[in-house]
Amino acid sequence: FLWRSQVVKLGLGPKAGLLRMLSARSLSKAILECLGNEGYKRKAEEIATERGREADAISRLSSALSQAQTAEEAARSLLDEVHALLEPDALLLAQVDEELRTAVGLVARGVDEAWWRSVALALDSDGGAIVSVVRQRVQISVYDAVTSTSVNRALADAVGAKSAAFVPLLSEGDVVGVLAVVTRTSHRSFTAAELDVVQGLASEAALALGRARSNDALRAA
Repeated sequence: FLWRSQVVKLGLGPKAGLLRMLSARSLSKAILECLGNEGYKRKAEEIATERGREADAISRLSSALSQAQTAEEAARSLLDEVHALLEPDALLLAQVDEELRTAVGLVARGVDEAWWRSVALALDSDGGAIVSVVRQRVQISVYDAVTSTSVNRALADAVGAKSAAFVPLLSEGDVVGVLAVVTRTSHRSFTAAELDVVQGLASEAALALGRARSNDALRAA
């Protein structure tokens, strides 16, 4: 039900009673309480501001991607917007080739990019969150990357990751990349809302990344 799944969940209003007991009177009372409560108003303003920032990020990313000539340029545009929204300690994007069954480091921020570009994972034999994201095509969030068995231990230790979220870049059903959003100074629980925003940006970038990669291959040929 919309009121419980959205209004109450987002902290924008009081519970309006159980669904089977909901009436026009109880709903009207809840709406009036929303309108007269300064706390709910502030929360609504915060959410509206955040939604505006997210919309602006997608708009900027779309504009930047339309001008990207290489896969690296497209990837850096994605990192710019994710960093502006979440301000993580590090961002790493791996380029995935499902035909060759590999994931290789493409661009990074907050860590040694030369090192990251030397990293190559075999999708059929290596483990860790990046490989799992490619196989499962879903986001993975890890609160304690220091002890978790879900991450690639060598990579997590090299980055100094405390927490991390891994998001697939999906283009026409194929995973063309995986974005790792990392904290190094403290643990962080990435919220579902944050992951949804990153996923939206990643989806925006995925088509451009796939297209740019094809252009890179043609130029190389």
